[in-house]
Amino acid sequence: MKERIRDYTYNVPLGSIIAKDVFSKEGVVLLHGGTYVDEEIHDRLQKYKGTIEFVISDLIEQENEEETKKEPQVFDLADDVKKRALLGVEYMYSGAKPDEIVDIANDITKEMLSTLGENEDVNISLEMLKVSDEYTFKHSVDVGAMAMLVANKMHLQGESIRNIAMAGIMHDIGKVKIPDAILNKPAKLTPEEFEIIKKHPIWGYEIIHDIKGVSEEVGLGILQHHENINGSGYPYSLRGGEISYMGKILSVVDVYDALVTKRPYKEARRSNEALVMLRQMVDKFDMHILRAFYRCITIYPIGATVMLNNGAIVKVVHNNEGNPLRPKVQDLMSGKYYDLAGDISCKNLEIK
Repeated sequence: MKERIRDYTYNVPLGSIIAKDVFSKEGVVLLHGGTYVDEEIHDRLQKYKGTIEFVISDLIEQENEEETKKEPQVFDLADDVKKRALLGVEYMYSGAKPDEIVDIANDITKEMLSTLGENEDVNISLEMLKVSDEYTFKHSVDVGAMAMLVANKMHLQGESIRNIAMAGIMHDIGKVKIPDAILNKPAKLTPEEFEIIKKHPIWGYEIIHDIKGVSEEVGLGILQHHENINGSGYPYSLRGGEISYMGKILSVVDVYDALVTKRPYKEARRSNEALVMLRQMVDKFDMHILRAFYRCITIYPIGATVMLNNGAIVKVVHNNEGNPLRPKVQDLMSGKYYDLAGDISCKNLEIK
């Protein structure tokens, strides 16, 4: 039998159950024992004076357990690490020799791996990672970090995680051979210009291929990061199993980061919009990897205040793994909880 609690009426929580009949001074029953405290009853209790006995329902206990669930650690690079990474990538694109490029990528990877540590339950906050407004440098670090976390979420081991981070940092290095006039063109590229762009994975592979200590899988990641499993990618229109797992991971994170980054020819998409767009491209991506990407994403940090499409102002209390667009939230006015992913009654609710 659940323990009865006596407290002032204004302290009775939503979702609890009145333990026994409540009477007025005149002996009139105001509330019957067993009454569930919904929003209407809760409002009435705020007006009463005195104490009352109630019990905590299973629903309330379940919600409290949800609130205390351990949230994944959020990966974030310290400011000094971001600055060093930015300077390093900037130097990579300013005429560095191939062996210098690899050394810089290795140093940045070590910093990121140190931040990651041994914890497999690590998510990435998509708003905290950004290192610069400069696309090329920011994009390189973003892709390296996100690829590393996807590999970590897939339970890949040390050397593989290191290699995917290295490949992510260097994935666009072949663009050093493309004229700035094409890279930064504010208008749509001509077919001829796009053919030049499509060569950068090959050029990147060639730049690092013969450097001592660079594994072949790093090279394949760079070479294949624009390949799609349906054969619509470039430079070789590979399909499915023809693409390395590194190429498949980099494909997902590269497209995502390109969507959320402002470029001369387009505005940046919001994180939630970009994730919806990725789901619409399922024919291009390995679904196992796409799901791992979704599992390591945090869009709405715990405690963040957001608005639902019904106008309710809510606080994020728990992120649902694999469904970053639909966390569990609490209405700040009523105290009511909404599990946007797990509750069928919330199917029409979404964060604006």
